[in-house]
Amino acid sequence: MKESLPPAEEINWRDEIIHLYVISSESVITSDYSFAETTITDSDLLSEGISGITILLKEIVGSDVQLKIIYHKDKKLLFEYDTDQQFLVALLVNKNLNILLTKLKKLTNQIHSVFWETIKK
Repeated sequence: MKESLPPAEEINWRDEIIHLYVISSESVITSDYSFAETTITDSDLLSEGISGITILLKEIVGSDVQLKIIYHKDKKLLFEYDTDQQFLVALLVNKNLNILLTKLKKLTNQIHSVFWETIKK
């Protein structure tokens, strides 16, 4: 039974989420939601920065694999991409937890399945 329980740090996963962003392939934030009192105020700067960093790192590293995680001391940015590369979902968190990666992937798939026609337009 002990093996089926999540690690203790993952039980309070909600406390680790700071902000959620949905960014189009044109680097425009189509949706964002704050889970904390302090937020990043310039969403346009954030979306352009994320797009620039992902493109730059792909060029420097010479890889076609999408960027998944950025670690910056006490904060992490987790990324999940739409299967058609029409948008990405970024989650700003305090800790990189497996449960957050799983939920981010599930959310991205749900956004794609519900809004894929709108997103393509």
